[in-house]
Amino acid sequence: MSEVSLTLGPPQGEIRPDHPLVERVLAAAADAMLVVDGTGTIRLVNQLAESLFGYSRAELVGQPVELLVPDSLRQAHSRLTSRFVAHPVTRPMGAGLELSGRRRDGSQFPADISLSAVETEHGQVVIAAVRDLSGLRAIRESLRETREIAEILQHSLLDDVPGRVNGLAVAVRYQPAESGATVGGDWYDVFPLPDGLVGLTVGDVSGHGIQAAATMGRLRTALATLAWVEDSPARVLAEVNRMLCRTPGPRERRHRHLTSDQDGPADAPVNDQFATALYGRLDPGSREFTYAVAGHPGPIVADTASGAARLQAPEPDLPLGLVPGAGYADHRVELPETGRLLAFTDGLYERRGTSIGESLDALVAAVAGLAGRDVDEIADTLRHTLDPIIPERSDDLALVVTGW
Repeated sequence: MSEVSLTLGPPQGEIRPDHPLVERVLAAAADAMLVVDGTGTIRLVNQLAESLFGYSRAELVGQPVELLVPDSLRQAHSRLTSRFVAHPVTRPMGAGLELSGRRRDGSQFPADISLSAVETEHGQVVIAAVRDLSGLRAIRESLRETREIAEILQHSLLDDVPGRVNGLAVAVRYQPAESGATVGGDWYDVFPLPDGLVGLTVGDVSGHGIQAAATMGRLRTALATLAWVEDSPARVLAEVNRMLCRTPGPRERRHRHLTSDQDGPADAPVNDQFATALYGRLDPGSREFTYAVAGHPGPIVADTASGAARLQAPEPDLPLGLVPGAGYADHRVELPETGRLLAFTDGLYERRGTSIGESLDALVAAVAGLAGRDVDEIADTLRHTLDPIIPERSDDLALVVTGW
C-alpha cells in the first residue's frame, strides 16, 4: 500500500473536521473513531463516538483523551499512551487487553480499541477505533451459565456405574469437547439384567446444551427400562426410536407455538432431534455379545491373550428419531476366553481433517496395545493419549470398557 500524505488542518495544528476525505473516512467507519494528537488531545470524532460516550462533538474536541478513560485507569493509560507514541506499532482489535471506556454519565463499559499512528504535515496523530464489548460479554456469560447448567444436568443423569456388574469389570468415562460452547448429549450405561446378563449402551443425541442433555436422559432411562422386558436389542432400539419420533424437538415446539392460534391445519414439521446409539446384552457365561446399532459404530473386541483387537462393523441402521417405522437388526459376536469390549461415541475418534476410517484405525491400534491392561487403565489411557495421535477433539465423548 502506498503512503498517503493528508493535510488535516492549518499550520497551527487545528484539524478541520470538514476536511472532505476525513469526513468520508470517519463517517464510513463501523466503530466509534477518535483522532488524537501527540499531546493526547482529541482533534476529531465521528458520530458513533458521540453516541458511545454520550458527549457532543463540540464537548469532545480539544479535551484530553483521558476524559474517556475511567478514573482508576488514567495513570496506567498515560503510561501506555507514552509508550505507544514512542514506539507506534499498530494494535488491531482483539489484541487480548482488558480495556474500558467511560461515558459522560460516569458509567463504564468493556472496550476493544485499535490504534494506528498516522504522520501528517503537522505531526503524528493517533487514530483510535473503539468498540463496546458489553453485548459480547453478556453473550459469553450466558453461554458459560448455560454450559454449567447443562453439565450439572448431564452429570446428574449419568449416574455412577459400579466397577463390577454381574461379575463383569466395568469402567466408564465422559469428557466434554475441548472447543465446544456447551456439553452435548452423549451417554453411557451398564446395568445388570436377569440370568446374569449385562446390559451395555452408549449413544449421542444431536445438538448441544440443556435440550440435548434432557433428551439424553429420557432415552437412557427408556432404554434401560425396555431392556428388562425385551430380550432383543434390535426391538429395544426400535421402540426407543418410535418414542423419540413422537417427541417434538426444539424447532417443532417453536413451530407448534407459532401456529397454535392459526386457523386450519399446520404443516407437519420434521423432528429436528435425533440420536445414534449402540445397545447390547453381554453374557459372561457363554461369552457372547448380542447388540444392535442405530447409526453408530459397533464395539471393539480385544483378546488379552493374543493382543489382537477388532472393530465390529455391521451395516449401521438409521439413527433414532428419523423414521418411526425404522427397523434394526441384532448382531452377535463370540468373545475370547479373556478379553475386553469397548463401546464409545464419536468424540473418542472423530477429528477435523482426519477421515473416520483413519481415526477408527488409530483407535483400534491403541486398544490392541492396551489389551492386557485393566479396564480403568484402558479407559484413562484412551481418553488422554488419543489426543496427540489425532488432535483437536471437537465433540463430547462417552466410553465404556468391560473386561472378563
